Amino acid sequence: MPRVACVMMQKDERTMLRPWLVWHGHLFGYQNLLVLDNGSTDPEVLATLREFAARGVFVDHGHATRDAYLAKGDILGALIREIDAVGQH
Repeated sequence: MPRVACVMMQKDERTMLRPWLVWHGHLFGYQNLLVLDNGSTDPEVLATLREFAARGVFVDHGHATRDAYLAKGDILGALIREIDAVGQH
């Protein structure tokens, strides 16, 4: 059976985070969304992340530095390779 993972990195994206989560959650299922948070401090954004984590979205707060933002391509690429490897039988 095909698997899908929808991955993004964000920081304090107050305007688009909720619509992105709702839309992609509807398309792929909340359990297939992975959000790497780049150090959000906005209370509304943090509340949204908690809300959607409770719905099954994987939220990773472990990439909260400027260096992580600058390396986001490498970080997302490594995560995608890890997901691919887990999906292999």
